[in-house]
Amino acid sequence: MSARIICRRFSGRSCKAPAFLETETAKSFPHEEESQRIQRRGRDPKLAVVLKAWKPPGYQLHPYPSIFWKSKSLLHKDALQGLGEGALEYVRSRISVRCIQNAPSVFCRPGLSRTKSMFPDLDNGYAFCTQASPRDSWLRSSVRNDKDEAHSRPQGSKEVARQFQKQRPGYKSLCYNPDERRQPLSAEECHFILQNVSVLKEYMKPKDIVKSFSRLSHLPAEKHREFKSGSRFAVLCQGVAKNARLFGNVELIMLLKAFVALGIPPVHYMLKVLEAEFVRRVEDLSLDQQLLVADLWRCLNCRVPQYLGAMLNDVNVNWKDLSLTQLVQLAYIIGEGRTVPEELAKKLEASALKHLQALNLEEVGIICLGFFKSQSNMSELLLRKIGDKICGSLGDMSSFAIVNVLKMFRGVHLDHLDFLKELGQVIPPRIATLSMPGVMHIAFACSSLHYCDEDILDAIAATVPSKAAVCRTKDIAKLLWSFGTLNYQPPNGEEFYTSLLEQLESRLFEYNKFPEHLITSLIGLAFVERFPYDLLDYTLSPEFIELSSSCKHDLWKDFFTLDGTVGIECPGYTGSRLSSQSKQEMAGKMQNYFLKQEFDAAWSLLEKMLGGPQFVKLHAVLPHVRSVDLEIRLDADRKPLPFNPEGAAGGRLELKKNGTLLTDNIIQRLLKGKSLSPPGQSEKDQYVQERAELRGLPVWKKIEFPDAEPGLETSTDGKVEGRPSPINQEQQECVKLALQVTNRNQYRYHSRELLGLHAMKRRQLRRMGYIPVELPFWEWFPLLKCNREEQRKYLYQKVFER
Repeated sequence: MSARIICRRFSGRSCKAPAFLETETAKSFPHEEESQRIQRRGRDPKLAVVLKAWKPPGYQLHPYPSIFWKSKSLLHKDALQGLGEGALEYVRSRISVRCIQNAPSVFCRPGLSRTKSMFPDLDNGYAFCTQASPRDSWLRSSVRNDKDEAHSRPQGSKEVARQFQKQRPGYKSLCYNPDERRQPLSAEECHFILQNVSVLKEYMKPKDIVKSFSRLSHLPAEKHREFKSGSRFAVLCQGVAKNARLFGNVELIMLLKAFVALGIPPVHYMLKVLEAEFVRRVEDLSLDQQLLVADLWRCLNCRVPQYLGAMLNDVNVNWKDLSLTQLVQLAYIIGEGRTVPEELAKKLEASALKHLQALNLEEVGIICLGFFKSQSNMSELLLRKIGDKICGSLGDMSSFAIVNVLKMFRGVHLDHLDFLKELGQVIPPRIATLSMPGVMHIAFACSSLHYCDEDILDAIAATVPSKAAVCRTKDIAKLLWSFGTLNYQPPNGEEFYTSLLEQLESRLFEYNKFPEHLITSLIGLAFVERFPYDLLDYTLSPEFIELSSSCKHDLWKDFFTLDGTVGIECPGYTGSRLSSQSKQEMAGKMQNYFLKQEFDAAWSLLEKMLGGPQFVKLHAVLPHVRSVDLEIRLDADRKPLPFNPEGAAGGRLELKKNGTLLTDNIIQRLLKGKSLSPPGQSEKDQYVQERAELRGLPVWKKIEFPDAEPGLETSTDGKVEGRPSPINQEQQECVKLALQVTNRNQYRYHSRELLGLHAMKRRQLRRMGYIPVELPFWEWFPLLKCNREEQRKYLYQKVFER
């Protein structure tokens, strides 16, 4: 339904009720036709009410046309109530409607106090307020129009991040101080200012606009909404937009301060005009003024990438002049803006190293937060010095600062044992008082560093059930991933996992926007042998996989891992699975593996020890786990069986008494002839591989994946021309070994406990009939420095004397 309201301005005394000359109501279109028409426009198929202002003769409107171009919302029909006298201009935005009333004077109603009579047209006019409606009030606390980020955002998080600004007087000129004593505005002065605005209107001088805004920003908080709903506010806003270039630098800053005090919404058209003006004159501002302006934009919850870019470019030239307070404030601004030029980041690191000893503990946290949020690398030197500085003082740091430093350790993936030990003493008692994002960051940092502190994890697990409902999907995903990665079961494991699973199931609609969070959660659960079938069915469905293809993260590895895990560990599962074509495509992306020297040494030695390459196969038994194995098969008498037809087809092998393995290629080299290998690419690959081995570098090797289900061998009926197949019926009753050459990254920090992924792999190998045989790094790596005989004895013991 649409309606047109024509408003006439009558002379004489004012009336309480608005006078309407004519009201026209059009019948709605048939439902289906109208719904389709509205959907084609990109709007919800809801009833629309359109108000049109009537311009009587002799009455002048002063529109600001550019603000109509971005109008997307419609006026609500409830807006018809409470309109005051005069011609109305309705300006529509995403979250609010602005009403400009061109009234020549202020009317007082009998029986109303003078203060209330300042806003006679506002009693019922809240629908025409530049301020967000209650249902959109979450925009005040976050400029990110992102449900996942805004969901359950802790109150006062922005204020906590700004506490450092109160610890030095030098910050006063660099940031907005909401606690600064402000001279209250009397009712008489307010009435006088508004009266002047009503009379002067577009003839107000720039200095008068600044003065009016500055003084009106001292209104009591309960009067802000009424002021921003009135016509005088609209007149002042038009004056700012129209005269932006006429204001001095100090006057523009005064305006921004007034806007912060009044709580101007970040989508207001006037703010974009001011941002463009600040960008134009950024080089004319002092460094203190630049930082103060950036801080004011932050307080307004406005994203101003153009201004920040211009400011950082200017700072990049004059960075050597940064004082300590300017450095910290700049780091804070960079963190909130989420970006910094790489060149400037390196310069700021040098400045931080210079001022490090003079920084207090909270300022250290802000420096780390700025680098972390802007995704800037911090050198190991600086981060270790930060760790050394704060060790012994964590008890005096705020939890906010500790978490910021921990984020940076995680980002650089640097361990600082003294810091981690003290963290385990200080943080557990504080866990219950932290917001869920803070709790998540602690858990995620521990898992990234592979650091399993039971006191920290138990405290987190004890806190989560009571706060699970306020977790973001991001928090749920990383909590499950962290506990799964560390392969840790807390004392209240059932309660912990049940509470998070309930949230997963109740928020499936959110994962349409953040598919990576759902699959991360399920893989974390799989690490600890938890498989919610309904969620797995939804995640592996073609629809969800198609939906996730638009995600900025590449999730194909995760889908491959999850599907392969379900195939092995969930025999009763009958839900969705990846298609054979999808699995083949995913496996094809994983053909090349970076084979480290310690793995290659074991492979070569086993081939010689067992009698040839047909007795050993280097391949991925479980390709979905994305790691390789050395497979060996033994018969009932513990003798090696030839099962690798590719190895047997590589050439006739002769085993000399001294154990030297002689192939046709070696004979040709001894005779200084050409290799019998096919020419072209294989010859080039062989040359690169041999050269890498001579230099002691890691080598590339081609790894083959089975065509069947993950963990199942391909057909073994291949034959080599002129000789019988080495594969026979004995293979069906053989013992299959899967040798695992491990490294430090597969274990918890300073522990011999496997991480979740690698524990899951061993579990699945056993389910597939393999016996995992460990070559742990603490045993095998030292042997690499020993002679071949000692290495051979060790491998012989692992294979035959288990």
